[in-house]
Amino acid sequence: MRMLSDIAVQTSLRLKLLFKDRVTAAVLVIASAFFLFGMEGLNSGAEERSSIPVGVLSRDDSPGAAEFVRRLGELESLYVISGSFEELERALEDGYVRCILELREDFAERIADGKYRNLINVYSVEGDNVATVIADIAAGEMMYEICLAQCYEAYGELPEGERRKYTKDEYEAYAASLIGAENFDFAFRFRFVDSAGRERGTGIQNSVFYRQAAAVVGSMLLALVQFAAMAGVHFEKQQGILARRKLTGLSRTAEAAGNLIAAGVLSAGMSSIFAWCACSAAGKRENIFSMLWTTLLFSIIMALIYYILAAVVPDLLVFQAAGALLLLGAGVCGFLSLVEGVMFRELPGWVRWVPNSVFLRKFTELML
Repeated sequence: MRMLSDIAVQTSLRLKLLFKDRVTAAVLVIASAFFLFGMEGLNSGAEERSSIPVGVLSRDDSPGAAEFVRRLGELESLYVISGSFEELERALEDGYVRCILELREDFAERIADGKYRNLINVYSVEGDNVATVIADIAAGEMMYEICLAQCYEAYGELPEGERRKYTKDEYEAYAASLIGAENFDFAFRFRFVDSAGRERGTGIQNSVFYRQAAAVVGSMLLALVQFAAMAGVHFEKQQGILARRKLTGLSRTAEAAGNLIAAGVLSAGMSSIFAWCACSAAGKRENIFSMLWTTLLFSIIMALIYYILAAVVPDLLVFQAAGALLLLGAGVCGFLSLVEGVMFRELPGWVRWVPNSVFLRKFTELML
């Protein structure tokens, strides 16, 4: 019972000192603000940034052209930006859009007649092959109406004895009724799986990369809070306060446990904000508690590392320098893990076991 009482007293004392320390409080507020506003802003735009930005300008004011632009905007692969030609041209030159799709004045009329040539002008930077991919995506959205018009034209040329004459509206209604029918369902179905072969509902979204980048920055902020907190422990040791406290019977185990528990309580608010923002934006609210536990565990591990550093390093300036290098090095390892396979074929095995890298892997698992 004495041990538990000492741990509780040390935890309470450490929390009071942490919240009174202006540096620790400032780092805590900045980190929490980043998780609440920075991550939320990044998550809200992650889907748009992961899609291909394309400018669309319609010279056709007909409902058919407006419907086509609406369908383009609903595609997950494209992020449609509208505006005047001058605005879109500047966006193209500045790299904000990959190309501009300009719909002709008679766009909808020509599609209704089954025409498929010279419907859209495509403006792109020379040498950018992405414009070809975008043009193919746009062509896919026009294909149904074009094929329907051409099929009706062929249908109208059949001899009287070989067809039952439909009007064009009746023919279109009949064709529309076949969409989704078992004998006419030609949609491709792909099976999405993870690295272990388990089936997944959808493919891996590019927006995960942006959230991973936010997680790397977040892990550095969580570590920075623990660095600031353990700096107070080192200051007490250097001033002899910790030695005098041990004269009261406080054991090293109780002192260490109390400090680490306080570190966990200190990071609980930030971890909750981080878990909520990350999981809510990704539609993974069922993983909020797993994400919270992962973030808390990472914070406590970083607190333990800085606590050990404070115990073995005698000078405060040396502790601060070593802690800053540790913070930077672990953050770099996290970023290297993020870009592994893109910039590096394979990283050394020890990099994967740096706390920031392990945190990133667990974060990615929960996001997927």
